[in-house]
Amino acid sequence: MQEYTCQEIKQEMDVLQQTFAIVRIVDPSVCRIMGFSGSGTDMHLVPCDICYDVWNYSSQCINCTSARALRHEETLSKCETCQDQVFNISVKPILVDEKPYVLEVVQPFSYTQAQLQSDTSKLVRFVSDLNQRILLDQDTNAYNEDYLEEHLPHIFEAAKTLPHYNASLIRILDFSDIRERYGQISVTGVACFLYDLLCTTFQTDETAPLLVRKSEDSFFVAEKNLSYDVFVSRIQKLVREIPTQHLVFQNEILPFEIKAGCVDLSSETFTSAKELFAALEKQL
Repeated sequence: MQEYTCQEIKQEMDVLQQTFAIVRIVDPSVCRIMGFSGSGTDMHLVPCDICYDVWNYSSQCINCTSARALRHEETLSKCETCQDQVFNISVKPILVDEKPYVLEVVQPFSYTQAQLQSDTSKLVRFVSDLNQRILLDQDTNAYNEDYLEEHLPHIFEAAKTLPHYNASLIRILDFSDIRERYGQISVTGVACFLYDLLCTTFQTDETAPLLVRKSEDSFFVAEKNLSYDVFVSRIQKLVREIPTQHLVFQNEILPFEIKAGCVDLSSETFTSAKELFAALEKQL
């Protein structure tokens, strides 16, 4: 990653602002725009506004290229929508005074209205759908592992401010044996069935859990509205009741079981996905 002092990056941003509609530094781990404080050699970055507010979102962007840019240490771009307009966003991971951030530049597609003769609704829907599809599991409506890797840093930070941020890793047992006996379509059905049960277990009219298909045979669940004890009891109940569920495949009942591990992210100090899943794996 390219390294800057605060003075150097401010000078570069001053030049970029002559070309781009929005130029900003973002810390995706806390979803904050970084502003400048002080002057000269005392200049430093401080967290300011929430970065996703500009897109009228209520939480971190589903397709967070800033988090992905930091994760892979490469320059990336995407399209985003706001108020029936389409914007191009380019992001570059940087180091400012040895701390990792992302430099974002944003420009609207100025040709959009003329090219589409004032009707941008189809393009806006296409961009919005694309930003979701690339981070969804193909078989279920759960998010995929890329989504999880890119959003975990922000989840870790959010957990520090909450009384509870519950998480669980749930694994389907004998997944390979089920596939060998019944075929690929059977394990796809099992995964979809388990996903639906997880939705039923945790979703309410007001809130929905984060559901991620971590791998072919496992799901990650995170939610922040229940006490940890209630969360664990619901997971344990699901583990007990799964064997009694009647999933029918090719006119016969397809039996399967699960096991699960749970943690309260608010009472732990995880700094990476590796640490989190090592802790969850120990409980399986």
